[in-house]
Amino acid sequence: WLTRVMMALSQGCQNPGNWILALTGTLALVFMVRQRLRNDPRLAAQVFGGLCQVPVMGPMLVASSAARFSAATATLVSAGVRLDRCLKLGALASGNPVVVIDAPLLVDTIHQGERLSEYLAAREDVYPATLSYYVAVGEESSALSQMLFRAASFFDEELNYRIEALSAAIEPVLLGIVATIIGLVLLSVFLPLYGFLDKLGG
Repeated sequence: WLTRVMMALSQGCQNPGNWILALTGTLALVFMVRQRLRNDPRLAAQVFGGLCQVPVMGPMLVASSAARFSAATATLVSAGVRLDRCLKLGALASGNPVVVIDAPLLVDTIHQGERLSEYLAAREDVYPATLSYYVAVGEESSALSQMLFRAASFFDEELNYRIEALSAAIEPVLLGIVATIIGLVLLSVFLPLYGFLDKLGG
């Protein structure tokens, strides 16, 4: 049966129609999901929040969005843009739908006189605790943009570290998968051959 499966897979891969059908279906599915998430911010936030809970992927998504949010906000603050406007645009630049949905509440809280660092610290489910620390230092030293740039650099370094660690962990797994595939191919070739030789010997 192993030989039959391998032959069926081989024949399927040699048929261009199967590749075109699979590619078309995949692209259509990706387009439909993307449109649905774009039209429903709440659903997008739920999906992104769920992905952030995934052990390996989650911390990388959080670090990436925090780096973009910090860098965009820092650039706007250093250019003299109003803080509330900076936060709204920074949320959009983060690529994190959870932050985008939270941005209006964040801006309203700032308008009511609460410090930005206090709000960020109270919403650790949305913003990393490290970000609130950098913002607090920036508020105390009147150097918010500089500290946000440092926060962006920190999150970039964290993201690069996690990517390198993931690459190092994936490499032996990929080698194992390749070895398994090669072993299956060899078995599918040699098992029928051994059976044929046994019949000849009998």
